[in-house]
Amino acid sequence: MLIAAAVLLAGLAGLNAYVARSWLYPPAIFAAYWAALLVALAWSDDIFYPVDVETISIFVLGAVAFSVGGLFVLVLTSKTGGANAPPSKCARAGTERVLDAGFGLLVIAFPLYWARLKELSAASGLTDFWVGLRHETSVAQGGDFGVFAYLSTFATFLALVAMYKDDGSRRRRARTVALVAVALVYHVLSTSRSGALFLLFALIAVAWMRSGKVRLRPALVGAAAILIMFSSVAIVLDKAGSPGAGPVEDMPSMSEHIRFYVLGGLAGFDGVVQGTTAVDADLRTFRFFLAVAGELGLDVTVPPLVLGYTFTPIPTNVYTIYYPFYADLGSPGVAILMVVLGGFTSWIYRAATRGSPPFVILYGAVFASLMLSNADEQFFTTASHWIQLACCTWLVYGFSIVGTREVPPAARSPVRLRSVNPDRHDSRARA
Repeated sequence: MLIAAAVLLAGLAGLNAYVARSWLYPPAIFAAYWAALLVALAWSDDIFYPVDVETISIFVLGAVAFSVGGLFVLVLTSKTGGANAPPSKCARAGTERVLDAGFGLLVIAFPLYWARLKELSAASGLTDFWVGLRHETSVAQGGDFGVFAYLSTFATFLALVAMYKDDGSRRRRARTVALVAVALVYHVLSTSRSGALFLLFALIAVAWMRSGKVRLRPALVGAAAILIMFSSVAIVLDKAGSPGAGPVEDMPSMSEHIRFYVLGGLAGFDGVVQGTTAVDADLRTFRFFLAVAGELGLDVTVPPLVLGYTFTPIPTNVYTIYYPFYADLGSPGVAILMVVLGGFTSWIYRAATRGSPPFVILYGAVFASLMLSNADEQFFTTASHWIQLACCTWLVYGFSIVGTREVPPAARSPVRLRSVNPDRHDSRARA
């Protein structure tokens, strides 16, 4: 059944790519990714409990609903205008100043960030620094990064903007490398892999959107960085491998750990569908709004950020993008909310194909969120993160969110992509 569903989703991915004439179209990406996940899950039947047909049908339902939402937006915007007007030279210079000033801010704030990490680790009472930090920020749910949580989002955004504006010149390439490195340090030191994964996936997407097509080199570089980052954190937290063993000896254990991390959410969600895993009674889909209401003094219950564990048989506490929708509203909720997400992500994609720089950056965030859909829902429940990204967008680009373009009008077709390298014409002019 898993293979049959994977074939169905692969066909849906191809249909979506054909309709949009691009594999960068979010419904095409989502269906293709979940087809690959189901194939990998079928191949990994030796480490997971069997997944029920009802659960598999929800996976297919979600991808179909997501595609319907995307098609709706694609049709509605098919006759809208072409490329946006380019921003002024002053506006481009302002973006450069924000990138430079932002990098300086991140460097200056780093000693304070490190001091906060040491405080959190000490509060756990554990002797191992990294294990204590991880315990305090996840298991105990007592860790509070404060303003540094916002700085991490800001660092991610600046790294994406730097990637988008990287024209290959020595200065801009060095700035891109520096900002990406600083952003990764902020994320990795928190011992949470999700922030670093989000950044790396988003960087791949921005590179693809710049060139207007899926390219192998950014994917390979990004995949290598993801593997190194993931393995390093796993070793530091003693989540994979054997003490004293070398890299070669640890490869089988690390491979199984990666498979569990990628596919555990799918098996975990099956426990929710089958009723063997307790479902959160609160409206987790709208957690952000409940948290805001609680801060305003209203008597509401805010669901915890970290969910309880279930057994697959390996214990996991991630349940895919579908968990909050299904837990709150059942299968109809999955269908309705996935249609909404398909429309929302496709709207961002359409604006990005017209060369709007802020939307190219947000497209990177969309792609990263879809790549993490095997673990968690990254849109409704993390609305705070999207609001932070919107604020960063305003800070860097001002009010010119829609009417900006940094290349000649080349992508007038709503479905056929071309390169949206923002500074290619500038480098030619200098030459």
